Amino acid sequence: MRVLGPYTPIGEPDIRTKAYGVVDVSALWALNDMMTVDIGIENLFDRKLRGASRFRLHQSGLPRTLRLAMTWGATRDLRTEDWELRTED
Repeated sequence: MRVLGPYTPIGEPDIRTKAYGVVDVSALWALNDMMTVDIGIENLFDRKLRGASRFRLHQSGLPRTLRLAMTWGATRDLRTEDWELRTED
């Protein structure tokens, strides 16, 4: 969970936004010694966020977003999160 705010936008001393939280979920799988898959959903509950600009309040933040990434050739030790390049001998 990401918790943000409250904050006062730069140049807007009379505006203060409310604090809010956004739930993100993700998982990382090592398919083998050379390949990993990372999948996640940001803003799981599609929470509408309000931000402030110089002249008005507006919608800000990403809507619900699916993220998918595949890594090949470099794997990460999931216990230490150290990256290691693996090569074939």
